[in-house]
Amino acid sequence: MLHYLGHEPHLWIFAARTELDVMQAIETARALMLQGLKRHPDSLLLNKEYFKFELVIAERLRDRDATVEELLNDAEFEKEDDQECTKIAEVVFENIKATKPFHFELILSCWQVCLAFKFAKGLATKIENYLREKFDKKEEFWQAKLSQALKSGTLEELKQLCAEALESCSGSASIHGLLMGPILRKISTLTSRQIAMPYFAHVLDLFCAGLKFDSVDEKTCENFFKVLILQDPKKAEELIKFYIGKYPNCVGANVLYLEVLGLSSSVQSREEMKRLMLTNTVLVNSSDFWCLIIEKLPSVANSDEK
Repeated sequence: MLHYLGHEPHLWIFAARTELDVMQAIETARALMLQGLKRHPDSLLLNKEYFKFELVIAERLRDRDATVEELLNDAEFEKEDDQECTKIAEVVFENIKATKPFHFELILSCWQVCLAFKFAKGLATKIENYLREKFDKKEEFWQAKLSQALKSGTLEELKQLCAEALESCSGSASIHGLLMGPILRKISTLTSRQIAMPYFAHVLDLFCAGLKFDSVDEKTCENFFKVLILQDPKKAEELIKFYIGKYPNCVGANVLYLEVLGLSSSVQSREEMKRLMLTNTVLVNSSDFWCLIIEKLPSVANSDEK
């Protein structure tokens, strides 16, 4: 198969995995990986999978040694330490550094792969330090760091990480929005409002700072407004009004402003809704606006005022 389809990198990975998982042939599997890399040296997939391959083998050998130790019940049985186990994977990474020193996606993927192996913490730290050294001003690095920290870190560690990211990427036009994304995804998985609110408060701080420096993109703003409307309609009304004051032609924000006004029963809010529906050309010419009127605000749609 490889003779005819060797131009497909994923087939080399499939063949190597088959040798490793079915035939238990480590050396044959490794030879296939190296042969595939020789043919496709620039393949992100092959480089990443070979790095992972060596960690998988190291893990299996560790497990085998642990089983032998248990069977022999021998306290003097010599097991490889964690650093020894990751020696080959470390050589693979050093080769990646030497041949592709600024390939951010590949180096980041190696770090992310490494984090899945508990015994490879030392190597993961080494790769992370390299990422900090070479890519500390790259927003995607901090976004990946934040996503990882949200799995096990504390809120204080999260805040510290955000502060480092904002300092490193101070010139970025989107850093606040990029940092907000992973935290909002974290909030969506939390079932306890008491646990979620401190995270939400931090996102709100990020968002307000981002509005000040124009470093939150339109889509992130709209997504955040939708969440904020559910959590604090009054604050949402205040921020959306401020936002459309800066960006009056943003259809999504105008529609959301109308929606949040509809949640209020005050005469002032109703008057503001009426004014928007009669004078705001951005809304009147938007299909989203009419969908909102028909679907979300039936009372307004059926009113005499319309």
